Amino acid sequence: MGEIYEARDRRLGRRVALKFLPHALWRDARAVERLQRDARIASSLNHPHIGSIHDIDAHQGTHFIVMELLDGLSLTERIRLGSVPAREVVEIAIQVAEALDAAHKIGVVHRDIKPGNIFLTTQGPVKVLDFGVANVQLAHRSLGEGGPQLYMSPEQARGDEIDGRSDLFSLGAVMFEMATGTPAFGGPTSALISDAILNREPPPASSLRTSVPPALEAIIVRALRKNPADRYQSATELS
Repeated sequence: MGEIYEARDRRLGRRVALKFLPHALWRDARAVERLQRDARIASSLNHPHIGSIHDIDAHQGTHFIVMELLDGLSLTERIRLGSVPAREVVEIAIQVAEALDAAHKIGVVHRDIKPGNIFLTTQGPVKVLDFGVANVQLAHRSLGEGGPQLYMSPEQARGDEIDGRSDLFSLGAVMFEMATGTPAFGGPTSALISDAILNREPPPASSLRTSVPPALEAIIVRALRKNPADRYQSATELS
């Protein structure tokens, strides 16, 4: 969903990242207004585990977002290197939950928690990316263009109203994949992925990787409950 370039802010003398989103999004005036509104809210999230948004600007009709430039690798890349040790799964999940807690307390739901939006910096802190951006991107992502997202909560897949507990479901799906190297919900078609998210339970994580401890498995199972009332009710509770 867009291209990212490294750039230099000449006024402040710092390296930044410029994210250019698809042109189709910018042709929708309501989407631009929504993005600007959400990004303003997201820019107020001054938290060590949230990637900072510095500005939204445009040049010759092309809109871009100026973001904090990070060194390291995405969680997607980390998972490709092999399943993540249980201790590391817990450390990453705690930091993501802390970021979500800060956002949820001011009414911001991320809506697109997935390995690609979680960044492991070389300095150590985990950063959650795309607060304020994911909401607009998802609104413009049709099922025909990419199918349902593997980390989407059941209520989000149905198009229902969501709250922070939806993000916690997505975090549970990310934790499952970190621990096992396998997506919690998958399938060869969009219909099967939707069915898995809505109606099926993933296999026990320990059945795919015997080193997953029972305590971690219990956390994942609760986070992935279909009914939001049966999940953790806040990111603080999960962490």
